[in-house]
Amino acid sequence: DGRVVLVALSNHVLAALRAKRGDLLWWKPLSGRAAFPPTLSKDLVFAASRSAVFQAFDLGDGTATTAFIVASAEHSESREILAPAALIGPNVFLATGGEAEGEALVLVLDLVPPKPPDKVKPQIKR
Repeated sequence: DGRVVLVALSNHVLAALRAKRGDLLWWKPLSGRAAFPPTLSKDLVFAASRSAVFQAFDLGDGTATTAFIVASAEHSESREILAPAALIGPNVFLATGGEAEGEALVLVLDLVPPKPPDKVKPQIKR
């Protein structure tokens, strides 16, 4: 982002370094083998590793959360993420393995939750 360099390391670690001097700001373990570059969205860093867990990290301090777990609807097994996440508008696109051999799926996650409907005041007719 100009201030921070984000690096996915081969030892299953995501590291944030200060761009000017290279100081280590924070590092966090990834759920699987680091195979893809991290994706930045405002103050969130998304990391898709070779696992079923799509992780999110706070850019400032590295606080980690699980953004999404890719699982089969019919089976309890997980599906591996196959490519880096792509951000387009308020959506994150993830490519994952499908149910059948050689099948792949693209999942769309919405970064902006839907707004609840406006409360409608009941009208009383007199």
